[in-house]
Amino acid sequence: MLTELDPLLLFANIVIGSIGTGYFIYGKRQSHLLALLAGIGLIALTFVVTDLGWLCLWAMLLMAAPKLLGQYL
Repeated sequence: MLTELDPLLLFANIVIGSIGTGYFIYGKRQSHLLALLAGIGLIALTFVVTDLGWLCLWAMLLMAAPKLLGQYL
């Protein structure tokens, strides 16, 4: 349970959630499954992860996933 809210973490959550929304909308409109799933993952990530370092690490991995996995699928 968070007893004190970190302003930097809140800002990162807003930015990452917004990027996730963009990925989700793009994936839905273009029928791009990897982008859609990455968007859902980015949005869910902001609710689950409470450490700024881990949040940034997982967000970068999820943002790169459609590009990297798209080459192999």
